[in-house]
Amino acid sequence: MEIESVRVQLIDRRDMALGRQAEGMTHHKSLPVLSVVQALEGSYDISLDGGAPRFTGPGGVFIAPRDKMQRIVHHVDPRTGAMRAQWAFVDILVNGRYHLEDVCAPPLLLPGDRWEEVGGILSALSPANSFCRRQALLFQLADVLLAVSTPRDPPDAFAAAMRGYIEEHAAQRVTAAQLAARFRLSLPTLYRRFQAHFGMSPANYLNAVRLRNAALLLERTDLRIAEVAAAVGFADEFYFSRLFHRRYLVSPAAYRKKTGSPS
Repeated sequence: MEIESVRVQLIDRRDMALGRQAEGMTHHKSLPVLSVVQALEGSYDISLDGGAPRFTGPGGVFIAPRDKMQRIVHHVDPRTGAMRAQWAFVDILVNGRYHLEDVCAPPLLLPGDRWEEVGGILSALSPANSFCRRQALLFQLADVLLAVSTPRDPPDAFAAAMRGYIEEHAAQRVTAAQLAARFRLSLPTLYRRFQAHFGMSPANYLNAVRLRNAALLLERTDLRIAEVAAAVGFADEFYFSRLFHRRYLVSPAAYRKKTGSPS
């Protein structure tokens, strides 16, 4: 697909410094944004959607696409007993319609000859720089990610439209009947096409989107758990907490405690 336009938005940018207690610390997460994470001291084991883990090595960078379930294991530098990292959460929209991950497959591990370049971009993405400077850096980052990724066909138009609609309205009440009416489908056809494209029912997909949005809020904000639940579309805090624990293997409060600093 020919790229005619790219929009890049920085969602979050942080640094982390941990001591020996970080060794073996494991996080499970799935976010609605793309993550670019560099181990400055120490290293990571990273796997996506239950795949084989890959080792970043010191200075290595991993790229985690949006919506993928990440399993991240932290390793301290054995010489210093410390771990330091930096990362950015970004949203890259191609041709005004597709997320970067829709049109290409980024490598899980960034090639080593790009570590210094991307590390410099991440370091410079700070509030100390002007908005224009940060946007220029984000476009540099997008250019690197597009260059190292493998192109693929954009998603089915129905799947892209349905996903976009649900992501935009996830915090509202969305039912299968409303979706069927919106896209002029019968309920059986809606369920059949949903299963074919997303591998789950509309309700389960909606909850998955809400949980990803909640994970990002838990990392980035100080909202109370009940406020996070309400913000992403769950009326019942306890139902939200139960679903969150089932997906991320920890409670929302424990997730925030573990990830409120780094990835």
